[in-house]
Amino acid sequence: MAEEKEIEKEIEIDDPILSAAMVQFECTAESFLRPTGKVSFRVKGNIEAALSRIYANEKVPILDFIKEIKSLRNSIFVLRTTRPNNGQR
Repeated sequence: MAEEKEIEKEIEIDDPILSAAMVQFECTAESFLRPTGKVSFRVKGNIEAALSRIYANEKVPILDFIKEIKSLRNSIFVLRTTRPNNGQR
């Protein structure tokens, strides 16, 4: 059987919950502030494999998933409150 080659990619996602799910499947997520003031996430890793595992409804440790969601949502708050004008557009 041929080995599945990991293809590293980077995508931008606005949803912290989907980003947290991707992290559970060996991707990384980094928050960033768009020029519009919206916080998004750069998700890096084998995106296709992670999405396949999500759509296959694979199980993940729920506590780890919740911790990742909280961490990403906290990064939204931090980025919005530390920008000029306190997050106001």
